[in-house]
Amino acid sequence: MLVIHPQSVNFGTVRIENVTAVALTRHAVRATLELTDDAGGGPYHVFADVPEQRVTAVVRQTLSREDALDIKPGTQATLVVFTAPAASDASRRKLSATAVVIDVSAELKAGATPAALRTITFALVSADGATDPVSVVDAKGES
Repeated sequence: MLVIHPQSVNFGTVRIENVTAVALTRHAVRATLELTDDAGGGPYHVFADVPEQRVTAVVRQTLSREDALDIKPGTQATLVVFTAPAASDASRRKLSATAVVIDVSAELKAGATPAALRTITFALVSADGATDPVSVVDAKGES
């Protein structure tokens, strides 16, 4: 899932400003792939499963001035992203997940228009290990 220019991004009580994109990625931690045992079986898998997966969220932020946002690896809170296809309330969605910061990095872009970019990577955590850590709901009228 990719959210370009979300309406707002919050991590716990901290509002993260000037977010250009939020990307959710699902990685197979363990994959089970099986071929047939039958004589004359073909070269293709007859079974595939991903019993364990990792879900991460990457928040990209453009900084136009000094920013004292102090989010550290290991910090856990609820990550909430509001998005809509237009500036209206129609089709507005709320994405939320329990998140743990695993990386915070910054880079400086030189050129005609210098820029500073911050990337915050979160591991999204399931409440019980079986429930999807990401909740996406209709957010019409919610702020």
